[in-house]
Amino acid sequence: MAKQAYLLCLAVVLVITNLAECGRRVTTKKLLAELQRINETLCEKLNDANENIRALREKKIDFPTCPVPCQPGCQTGEMCINLDQTGAIVGSLAGVDVFSEMTPLMDGKPCSRQIVLKVHFRKDLPLQEPEEKDLPLREKEKIAPMLKEDLTLKEKVSTLQEDCPDEKSLTKLPLQRMLKVQMYLSNGERSGTMFNIGDSRTNNGFAGDSGTQTFDAEIQGLSQTTKNIHVYGHDNCNSALLYNHIGALDYPVSVVNFWIKNQYLKVSNDYDGLIQSTCDSCLFALQGQTDAEGPENEDIYIGANRVVLGGNNRTGVGLCYMKLRWVNGPFQ
Repeated sequence: MAKQAYLLCLAVVLVITNLAECGRRVTTKKLLAELQRINETLCEKLNDANENIRALREKKIDFPTCPVPCQPGCQTGEMCINLDQTGAIVGSLAGVDVFSEMTPLMDGKPCSRQIVLKVHFRKDLPLQEPEEKDLPLREKEKIAPMLKEDLTLKEKVSTLQEDCPDEKSLTKLPLQRMLKVQMYLSNGERSGTMFNIGDSRTNNGFAGDSGTQTFDAEIQGLSQTTKNIHVYGHDNCNSALLYNHIGALDYPVSVVNFWIKNQYLKVSNDYDGLIQSTCDSCLFALQGQTDAEGPENEDIYIGANRVVLGGNNRTGVGLCYMKLRWVNGPFQ
C-alpha cells in the first residue's frame, strides 16, 4: 500500500512537471510571436518614414542642420554671419571688415560657406581718471580699504593688482580692445578646419603663415579623429602648441566662445565645462608691436570653414553661424 502511494505521488509529480514544461514552451512560443509582430510593425513604420524623407527630398525641402540656438537673432552692437543657407551678414562693427568674400555652399553642404574677416584693435590708452561712481561694483569694493589714504582715485586704481591687467576695463562702453566671438556649430557634418583665427593675414593652420609676420599666433578649430581647438604661439615662442583642447568641438557641443585681446585669450563651450583664460606674451600681438617680418601688429583675421590664407585646401564644414561684438571684459 505504501509502495502504491509512493508510485502514485511520483506519477503526480511527473505530470505536474510535464505540464509546467509544456506551459513554458507555450509561453515562450507566444512571446516569440509577439516579438515578431512588434518587429514587423517597427519595420513598416521605418519604411514609411524613409518614404516620407525621400518624398520631401525630391521636393527639395531643406533639413535644418544648425541647432536651435544657431538662429539667435542679431542684437544691437553685434555683427552676425550666417554660413548656412542664407549667407547673410547682419549688422556691422567698427573695425570689422570682410577680407575675403563669402562663398556659396561647398557642394551644396549645409554650414559650409566660407568667409574671412579682418578685425582692427585699438591700442590701450593710458588710464584716464574716472569718476568713482563710474567704477564697477567689484572695483569699488577693491579700492574701499584705500579711500582713507591720501591718494587720487587714479592712483588708487593703478595700485590694483590683476592676474591679467588687460582683462580689466573701467570704461562704460567697449572701446574696440576686446572682441567676443561666438561660433554656432552644425548638428550634422563637422569636418576639416571649421575656423582659424590669427594675427597674420597669411595664417594657414598648424602654426604656419608663410613668413609674413613674426607675430602670427593662431587658433585652429580642427575636426580629424577628434574635434579639437589648437592654440599656437607666434614665431618668437617657436610657434609652440600652447593648448590643445581635445574634444572641445565634438558632439553635443553646439556653441564655442572666444574673448580676444592683446596677449589675452579666453575660450569656453556650452557642454563639457571648458573655460580657460590666459594672459601670455606668446598670444596675439594687438598693441602695435613692431614686427621683424611685417607691419605693426594690431589686427586679427577670422577664417570661417577655412584657414585665413586660401589656396591650400584647408577648408572645413560645420560652422553655421558667427556673432561678433566688442566687450569690456570676459565677463560679458
